[in-house]
Amino acid sequence: MKEGYSIRTVAQLTGLSIHVIRAWERRYGVVEPERTEGNQRNYSEEDVLRLRLLARAVDAGHSIGRVSALSDNELEQLLQDSAANSFEDGDAESLVKEALDAVRRLDSPALEDAIMRAAVALGQTGAIELVVEPLMNEIGRAWHEGELRIMHEHVASAVVRNFLGNALRASHTPADAVGVVVAAPSGQLHELGALSCAVAAAAAGLRVTYLGADVPAEEILAAVLRTGSAAVILSVVFPASPGRVRDEFAVLQKHLQPGVRLIAGGASASLVAQDDRMRTLSDLRSELSALTSAPPA
Repeated sequence: MKEGYSIRTVAQLTGLSIHVIRAWERRYGVVEPERTEGNQRNYSEEDVLRLRLLARAVDAGHSIGRVSALSDNELEQLLQDSAANSFEDGDAESLVKEALDAVRRLDSPALEDAIMRAAVALGQTGAIELVVEPLMNEIGRAWHEGELRIMHEHVASAVVRNFLGNALRASHTPADAVGVVVAAPSGQLHELGALSCAVAAAAAGLRVTYLGADVPAEEILAAVLRTGSAAVILSVVFPASPGRVRDEFAVLQKHLQPGVRLIAGGASASLVAQDDRMRTLSDLRSELSALTSAPPA
């Protein structure tokens, strides 16, 4: 047997989590690694290359179910075509600047127009990742530095909440789709991060139960039981009340049924999760694709 890579090393080389790699192998047969004498996976260079291509395709917005059947050459062509037709970074940056200027003027219609043009060009998830997230991050920075006031943040939040809420309501997933519960835990009063996660999960084909912000762990547990969900996605955006958030996370870890995944995302996810990679929707995308490959509860 040729010397290859362990699954842990492959995860580091591809940016995919071990859970996602296993799920993609089980559900889609994306690679078939050899086994060592100890029955451990042994990945080849070709396996790593293919997983990298698949990860890039998923990051570009393609579903793993669609791209898993493509050859490596077809994947490379798809990525080249996507790059050629993609929204230019400068265009996204221009829309973020335009949206921020609208916030400074307290001009809600202009802000709505900028976000809707982003959604038309990029799709809802792309607009959230490339325009809405950078916009809200910039507003948060400006508010902390005294450049903007609370009224500016409230205007922006109202427009963004309306956009995300409409996107979530417009999503249609089958009743037998894999379910997820999305919430911001107790101590987290801002819901836009959780709402963004809910929209991304729905776009990935998951059946979403959205609970909102400042939700106690016992209510999240009850929602999982009632809906038969396969995962909980927590949004932890602000570093406020870290002790309370950790306590809530510990309760969920202890009482969630076996097999139910607990995913923490957001700028302050490191408060509760050792893996601090889940900071943006782009980071979350491969995890969502792994959930879609799980059997419905």
